[in-house]
Amino acid sequence: MTHLVRILAGGKMKHSPLFPMAEQYRKRMHLWSLELQEVETFEKREPAKKEAWIILDERGKPCSSPQFKELLESVIVCQKIPTFLIGTYQGFPPDLMAKAFKILSFGSPTWPHLLARLMLLEQIYRAQQAILGHPYSL
Repeated sequence: MTHLVRILAGGKMKHSPLFPMAEQYRKRMHLWSLELQEVETFEKREPAKKEAWIILDERGKPCSSPQFKELLESVIVCQKIPTFLIGTYQGFPPDLMAKAFKILSFGSPTWPHLLARLMLLEQIYRAQQAILGHPYSL
């Protein structure tokens, strides 16, 4: 059974030099159906009933690749849609942060939003490979 993984991301990647790399990760997804929505703002946004929002923010908790895989699996086992949010240049409003299931960080540096999206795709792909027992994994 294929499960849905959703990404809500600020910024537009289509004309970025990172776009071909991001598409390669998306094409390699076999375990999950990956849905990516580019958004202009997160204001007045609410999680859907089945979504577990996982916000990527520099103030979030660092997460190793094995921990990321476990988090992804735990959300799916609870029959929720793991929904990753990558902010715009404005960041996230505090009320939106309060609605998060988890707030994660890819480390203390501030990463460009498009690069954070590529890093997220790589971590989702790495988790998939770990679950499938592929040596690329963790």
